[in-house]
Amino acid sequence: MHQPPETQSENAITEARPPGRSNHLQPNQGTTVEEKPLKDRRRLLKIKLCSLMAEAKIIRREENRTRHRQLHHELWHHRTHEVRFEARRTHVAYGYLRGLPYGRIEQKRSEDNELTDYDWKGIAVMIKKYGPTPFNEPALEAWKKT
Repeated sequence: MHQPPETQSENAITEARPPGRSNHLQPNQGTTVEEKPLKDRRRLLKIKLCSLMAEAKIIRREENRTRHRQLHHELWHHRTHEVRFEARRTHVAYGYLRGLPYGRIEQKRSEDNELTDYDWKGIAVMIKKYGPTPFNEPALEAWKKT
């Protein structure tokens, strides 16, 4: 009986494979190292920070390329408000997890440029998500003053 070309190639592959082998590797197949649960996720936060930096650069490049005034303004607004503020919160959370004093992370802060309660809630969420230890709210409050 004649088979369609898709099933012919699948059958040829399965027949050529030694018995007991499947198409996909099984979890932990071929590894002898036992993986431990991830305790410290700071590296993921660093990757997020680098991604936000790259996003800002890409948006700026697109801003400069566009001729449409409204699109230019929307790109500028997204870059200078959403992306920049998220990068700032991420940078502060990353610095906290690295053990740096807050005064060293944000050296040029002023009263009109202080982080809001909303920002600190976002920072606390990132610290809980990416931090190596259980989150301690009083420690964060004390750290803000350093």
